[in-house]
Amino acid sequence: MRFLLRFKICVSFAVLLTLCVMISFVSINTINQVMETEKFLKDKQNSINKTKMLYQIAEAKNIITVVTVAVVVFGSTLIYIINKMIKLKLQQQLDKIGETEKLASLGRLSAGVAHEINNPLADASLNIELLKDDLKNNIIDDSFRQKLCSVEWDIDRVSTIAKELLQFSRSSDPVFVQLNLNGIINSSLVILSNKLQYLTVNKRLSPVPDIIGEPVKLEQAIVNILKNAAESMNEQGDIFITSSYNKGYVMVEITDSGSGIDDEYMSKIFEPFFTTKKVGTGTGLGLSITYGIICQHNGDIKISSIKDRGTKVVLSFPLRIPNG
Repeated sequence: MRFLLRFKICVSFAVLLTLCVMISFVSINTINQVMETEKFLKDKQNSINKTKMLYQIAEAKNIITVVTVAVVVFGSTLIYIINKMIKLKLQQQLDKIGETEKLASLGRLSAGVAHEINNPLADASLNIELLKDDLKNNIIDDSFRQKLCSVEWDIDRVSTIAKELLQFSRSSDPVFVQLNLNGIINSSLVILSNKLQYLTVNKRLSPVPDIIGEPVKLEQAIVNILKNAAESMNEQGDIFITSSYNKGYVMVEITDSGSGIDDEYMSKIFEPFFTTKKVGTGTGLGLSITYGIICQHNGDIKISSIKDRGTKVVLSFPLRIPNG
């Protein structure tokens, strides 16, 4: 397909170039003849039929004009056709790339689901077999109770993953209302009060205009970001939260003094099931869900991080009503 497209373009340009050269040659010859005729008329004004020669000159000039217009029209048409062909082929290639990316994302998502759910289920299955053996031998001790708690933990983990996955894939139309982001920030801090109790939270919330949004989802997005910030610090450190208004956008900035993110991982932070946390401490869906929520509100999220120095998340929301 690419070879055929290149071949057609090369042939078209070759035809155009050949035609232009031929027409240019004819035009130059005609112009030379006109110039020679005019010169001849000046030298031999009394010996020839001047009227006839002037008519031939005018006719030659008309030919030059027609030829020039033909070159311009034909060249413009050919270039337009070539451009349309190139744009069409490029769009087809982009569509193919888009479909490939969708399939690749679906594959990563499926692999992530299988991996995250299979691990706790395998652990639970093993502990259940051990519990069966203990029951056969009438052994009910601390080890028995520990295995039972482990099974319960594994089931809870699968349940959490299933709930977050459902939230991630849900495409129901949100119900937007008028709200103030300062209120969403404060309610999110109340929800996480236990998790943040050993950290220093510095708030600097400026008066900001209301936006149109869904309170529960925006609260969830802020909670996810604050949870990530808290979990990047070992029960000590600082979280800075600011709000502001600038040129039609309400901004929220959340900065922490945690462990930061390696540069090599920055391009993957919004991918489903990607996490740098220890096994069992995160599903890797938090930022993916947050990204989806921000997009639903026509907002923007930017994350910058320096390893061992902390992470900054900047959210911006327009005042206009989102398009569902």
